Amino acid sequence: MAPEDDEIYRAPSSDLDEAVQGQPHHGSLDRALVGDFDFNIIDVLKEGWALVAGSKGAIWAGVLCVGAASYAGTLLTGDVVADSFEPGQFAAGYAISLLAGILVTPITAGVALFAIKRAAGDQTASIGDVFGCFQHFPALVGVAVLTTLFVILGLVCFVLPGIYLTIVYMMAPALVVERGMGVWEAMETSRKSIGHCWFRIIGMSAMLSLIAALGGIVTLGIGMIWIVPMAYMCIGAVYCRVFGYGGVEDPALAG
Repeated sequence: MAPEDDEIYRAPSSDLDEAVQGQPHHGSLDRALVGDFDFNIIDVLKEGWALVAGSKGAIWAGVLCVGAASYAGTLLTGDVVADSFEPGQFAAGYAISLLAGILVTPITAGVALFAIKRAAGDQTASIGDVFGCFQHFPALVGVAVLTTLFVILGLVCFVLPGIYLTIVYMMAPALVVERGMGVWEAMETSRKSIGHCWFRIIGMSAMLSLIAALGGIVTLGIGMIWIVPMAYMCIGAVYCRVFGYGGVEDPALAG
């Protein structure tokens, strides 16, 4: 048989093949809602670690800003409350602490967006993503307030419901900034989708906590320079496996 005759029996090729190979484990919103996705905890941890290189600066910039705002809120709360037991003073102190947390909500979501873009192979991921989500401020505040309210109510109701809600709502801020969803749509999409992999998220969180504890002790805290970004990269990897990525892909991945 002539070599050119072999072409007849070859499977048809497509430029899409390269894109599929570039993102073999990415899900979609439709499949996420019915639990049609899968991820292995060990694979996610490996991917998270592999993505740390080139991510530490942006991740730590966001984490330090959030930490500084929280610390400032704590100091201001202490100054306002002082040794006073007046209800008004406590209310004012709590309001200051809450305000500090609200103000940095877009930065927290921006860190998640950066991690998602890195996990998706989007080469446009940069520190600008960490500080570029303030246009979503109203929706992010709405998600934060409702999530906090529901979790508190859940904790009051035998604790476990609160823990469950903490996990299932964890991707809501990311859905706001990555897909442009509204408050309730993001919360419900996160709840319905993450509910299908709740135990795996708990397992991954436990393993990351163990890694952080051991790494922090053995390295006298130095290892956290890599472990903290790894945790965020793992969240980005899980997000892509569950929801996919709706942004502009790197042309190199698209073929």
